[in-house]
Amino acid sequence: MSNRNRFYIFVAILLAGCYTIHYQLLQPTAAQTCYSKEVDLIAETRDNRESLKIGKDALGVALIAEKGGNFDYKGLTANQIIVKLENKEYATEITDVNAAEYANKGAVVIAGAKEAVGSGHVAVVAPTPLEQLGTSGAWGITKTGTVPKVFNVGRSVGLIYANYGFLRNDPPKYYIRNIDKMKVDEMNKELRNE
Repeated sequence: MSNRNRFYIFVAILLAGCYTIHYQLLQPTAAQTCYSKEVDLIAETRDNRESLKIGKDALGVALIAEKGGNFDYKGLTANQIIVKLENKEYATEITDVNAAEYANKGAVVIAGAKEAVGSGHVAVVAPTPLEQLGTSGAWGITKTGTVPKVFNVGRSVGLIYANYGFLRNDPPKYYIRNIDKMKVDEMNKELRNE
């Protein structure tokens, strides 16, 4: 295995180990501070053949989702994950600002762009304070910041604004599983009633 592939696997495992959903605890800063947490690489290391088969970005998304108890993306390519998310009975497409809001509340939100040729690209939206959302001239977002940060594995690796992880002419769509959306919305309702 090359050092570059080891690095990609390390980053995917690091992100997965750090981005655990805490619905009951509502700790949106857990993902923001994940780089300082230790990850047991021995226990989490995956065979590199898996990342070569499905793509490093899809493996990273699957590992992060698995930490939250969702094993639905295991073995899927980015395009296959997006097709699953496009099913309205399974997930809801949300705006970029809503994606940041749900990520801030601990939900796994996936940014995805399908490709007709290739495997597409997916990344997990990172908690981002709304006042720190970015802009993108290429995407026509120049005045108000609406571009969230994502945990990205691909050409750019790490915590970056979504416009640096996706193609200039193909901004991602943002999705949240219906069950996750319902849990976060219920918690918000309970907090308002207290």
